[in-house]
Amino acid sequence: MEVAVKYVCPPTALPQRRERLRLAALSTVYYAKKKRRAQQYLGEDGSHKKERKLYNDGYDDDNHDYIIKQGEKFLDRL
Repeated sequence: MEVAVKYVCPPTALPQRRERLRLAALSTVYYAKKKRRAQQYLGEDGSHKKERKLYNDGYDDDNHDYIIKQGEKFLDRL
């Protein structure tokens, strides 16, 4: 008479399985939010171009660094 052996997960594996399922749920939420944010930033033509903002009346870039133009003099130097 053969007895069917039922596989029982060891108690030490249960926390690992629970953590794996929790991380899978978190990743689906994260990527859903990421996809939603990416769609908000799309332009009307479907491109990912950001709008160019003016900082300091156009004298600074988006990192607030001064934009140096060719031929501009500093302290009477080129």
